[in-house]
Amino acid sequence: MKKIILISFLCLILAGCFAEYKDYNLLVAPSNEDNCEFVEVANELGQIIKTYCIDEVKLKMTDGTLNDISVPISTGDVTIENLLSVLEKKEVLYDGGTTIYEGEDYNIFKCQNMAGVNDIIIARKDIEFKEEFCEK
Repeated sequence: MKKIILISFLCLILAGCFAEYKDYNLLVAPSNEDNCEFVEVANELGQIIKTYCIDEVKLKMTDGTLNDISVPISTGDVTIENLLSVLEKKEVLYDGGTTIYEGEDYNIFKCQNMAGVNDIIIARKDIEFKEEFCEK
């Protein structure tokens, strides 16, 4: 009986350790413009988050607060890995590991290439990945 209780307890602990982290909603306002530019919106330990063809990126936390993406990133409340962990991984490229993630109305390109670029780009859903997105 003690073994069953112990095993059940361990299973609960392990399930909590592997639970999906998400205490926010990523709100992305795509731009209607066709002449797009990169805009730096946050920086986490040298990993730059940029937008492309996006007017605004906000995080709505479970407590109801609405923040620019830079606020919870800079305070450490949300990490880039937290953001990516809840998205569907669409494709991994053979350039060193650049990964394309798919959100509801946006794509995220996580650059990781041989040139050492590891930036994150949040782009409008219809924007296809281009190699120059991950150039220095």
